[in-house]
Amino acid sequence: MRLPQCGGQGRLGELYEQTRRQFHHLEQRFQEYPILHQAYSEFMQEYEDLGYMNQINEDAGSTEEWYYLPHHAVFKSSPAEFITSFVTLSRLHRISAYCMRFCRNARNPLLRRTGYLTSTELRDARHACIKIAQQEICAQEINDLFKKS
Repeated sequence: MRLPQCGGQGRLGELYEQTRRQFHHLEQRFQEYPILHQAYSEFMQEYEDLGYMNQINEDAGSTEEWYYLPHHAVFKSSPAEFITSFVTLSRLHRISAYCMRFCRNARNPLLRRTGYLTSTELRDARHACIKIAQQEICAQEINDLFKKS
């Protein structure tokens, strides 16, 4: 698929230094998180295999145009890993409640809620955490129940 062009193409070509710095930052994160490095490498290989990017020939005589696009890796952990990363249960509930509020506010800005958390928000967050824990711990039992239905 060709991207539409609208005149100011020169700006894309000026991103080499920013892209290089971003990549060096990624390499530092890879040393801390080997799993991230493996997942990122697999993703980028798939991206290249699908034809979304390719290696370039930087020879001075090349007439090809190429662009460097800065990016970063996003690594999503499982819900269970999110839950176990908190020291106290009440902190988990509060952070979950704020995250859920953020999502609700983003979906419906007219009903935007700010300020202290309500007891209903904390209860909903607690129920969401319980549901995630049950899905993680009792996955086989839940699957068996659905098979019998």
